[in-house]
Amino acid sequence: MSSTIKQLFTGQVAGTVIALDNNGPTTLRWLTFLNTTAAVAYLQIFNIAAASVTLGTTAPTLSIGVPASAALVLAIPEAGQHMRGSGLSCAGTTTRAGLTGAALDLNIGWNL
Repeated sequence: MSSTIKQLFTGQVAGTVIALDNNGPTTLRWLTFLNTTAAVAYLQIFNIAAASVTLGTTAPTLSIGVPASAALVLAIPEAGQHMRGSGLSCAGTTTRAGLTGAALDLNIGWNL
């Protein structure tokens, strides 16, 4: 598999599911994000298309907590984190698998 990043998203995520890719399995290459709230926030990542996610009901594939007003760089091995689903989507929430929105500034790279 090529290590060339084919996709990139930079922007705010909160309580609305963001569609990153709807083209099948993906490989995460990097994640950096900033919790812009005064409480712990979680980045929920789903390996399905955004239209198939119901926050608070659909279990996230990954859920990563970030302390209040803090940044996180997630180290991903060179081979990447393989997401074997039908797409890639994410949301920022106040709990690990909840539905209440929390603002995160996200930079994420992946390839197909």
